Amino acid sequence: MQFPKQIQLEVVAPPILPGAVGLVQAVGVSAEAQGADVDLDEWLCVSSSALMTYAFDPKLNRHEAADRYFSADGEWFSNYGVLESLGYFSGWHARDLNGPSTEDLWKLVRYELALGRPLVSQGFGAKGVVLLTGYRDLPGVHEVTVTDGVTTWTFNLQNPPQGDSEVFVNYIITVRQGDPGLTSRSRQIEGVLRWTIDHGFGSKEFFHETRENYVPGLEGGKVISKLQLQDPEEIEFFKNHVASRRRGREAASRVLAQWAELLEMSALQDAAKAFGEAALCLDGTMPGYERALEIETEGFTHLKSIQDRLPPAFG
Repeated sequence: MQFPKQIQLEVVAPPILPGAVGLVQAVGVSAEAQGADVDLDEWLCVSSSALMTYAFDPKLNRHEAADRYFSADGEWFSNYGVLESLGYFSGWHARDLNGPSTEDLWKLVRYELALGRPLVSQGFGAKGVVLLTGYRDLPGVHEVTVTDGVTTWTFNLQNPPQGDSEVFVNYIITVRQGDPGLTSRSRQIEGVLRWTIDHGFGSKEFFHETRENYVPGLEGGKVISKLQLQDPEEIEFFKNHVASRRRGREAASRVLAQWAELLEMSALQDAAKAFGEAALCLDGTMPGYERALEIETEGFTHLKSIQDRLPPAFG
């Protein structure tokens, strides 16, 4: 395929939040640029992003330094499968690729953008989630246009997009329209609800991507609530975590109310109210975070009350 020398797509992107919430945001922006009608709140919920929490705890990872009080990678992954669940639900399939050569990545970027499909990644000179919206094939330079919804800049793809990361190397996500899964909408909703309940009351989850253990759900929130917020990196992590958490809980408040009617489960309405109140408490302060955790405990308790009414397996 002969690629054009340059491409620049017209993409309207809001400020992209960190972590899995921002990942779903960015995938949604790419899908919208290709003509999709995206309900971001529901996408956040069906992908598990709206109500998940992962906290790094050194006690569970003896190979790591004891002062490593968090890992931002825990804001990116989910053992439910963020990208997979989105594809099954919406028909928009986001596929991630990690470790291609620089030249293969350059070919893929040009191919996708030439077909009008923005790509999603992280890094490229930023710390969070980004969209690739254009490129220029210059002598000796593989220039790509990158945005985080606030700032737009260019990046030479011949430099490592994710810097010296040991987890992500030339990491990229394509977003293409396909077919939704064969499972019914209500069945998929029941599946993510069952996972969310288990996650909320869980004690440990392992990520193969990072080879690390994380404290999930409510217990993970308690780990984060113990941060002293004195180290600059810790402060930045907490600010980003709260911003994404607030957006996710806002989505859960709206969508759980809708699912309460669809599934005829009034406890979901009670959970929706609790998560909406928790979102209002997330004002960026630790006291607000602690109060939100208390209310979220009520929300997860409402969710747990429907557990016996959910199918025993998702498929």
